[in-house]
Amino acid sequence: MSPGTLVDSNYNVYETATVMSWTDATEVFSSQPDSLCGTWSYEITQTDSSPLDTSVFTVDIVAKTFTIVTNDRNKESAYTVQVKATQGVYSAFAITKTFVVTVADLCDETATRTFINPGVLADTTYSVYNTATVLTWTDATEITTDAPAYCGTWVYEVYKLLFSPLDSDVFTVNLGAKTLSIQTSDQTKENTYTVQVIATQGIYTDQAITKTFVVTVADLCDDTAIRSFVAPGTLVDTTYYIYDAATVLTWTDVTEVSSSQPDSLCGVWSYELT
Repeated sequence: MSPGTLVDSNYNVYETATVMSWTDATEVFSSQPDSLCGTWSYEITQTDSSPLDTSVFTVDIVAKTFTIVTNDRNKESAYTVQVKATQGVYSAFAITKTFVVTVADLCDETATRTFINPGVLADTTYSVYNTATVLTWTDATEITTDAPAYCGTWVYEVYKLLFSPLDSDVFTVNLGAKTLSIQTSDQTKENTYTVQVIATQGIYTDQAITKTFVVTVADLCDDTAIRSFVAPGTLVDTTYYIYDAATVLTWTDVTEVSSSQPDSLCGVWSYELT
């Protein structure tokens, strides 16, 4: 027998089929022509003579092929397989080839899942009234292993800590675009929010990965602003004499907020003299 690919092999669950074959006919090394000794027949079993699991293995005796394919994680095991070749009536002189097929789920056993570029999913401060701050995870998460992408589609979820829903008045999630937008004009939403982005691949819910960060929503117009007249100029103590012409006091410069918050976002200035 020329056993060719009938050697110890590893098969990864979810992969396309692995086909093993013995491409040459077995022969008799004697002076007797092979054709006179009888037709060769083949039998493939496990070494304990138990039948092969047909949900994992398919045998084509005519084509001399042995195919391995499964999507069932429960089939993970090491299978010791034996190909037995018998010529004609000479069962006493049967020859065998034994090899081991290891069926493993590399997506489960050796995978190291990670966010490739978690960069922007970092602690962030958002100022009430500002335009939206958009946090994006631009790269898909991947498996750092020799298993290719057949481990399943990645699914993302975004929560407040302990799987509480995010406040929809502050946060907008677009899972397709992998974005988290923060925007509000409501001062009552000032708070510190611990956010979690959870990524799960395929059926491997027990191996989800999480990126946790803090979003602080603050009203800088209220919290850190120092308001002042930029040029109070003539608004000083003044004596006016009856019968004089009018004395006009002015503040010629616009008042501003001395803070990191743009003045235009904090509201329109109004004045009152008392």
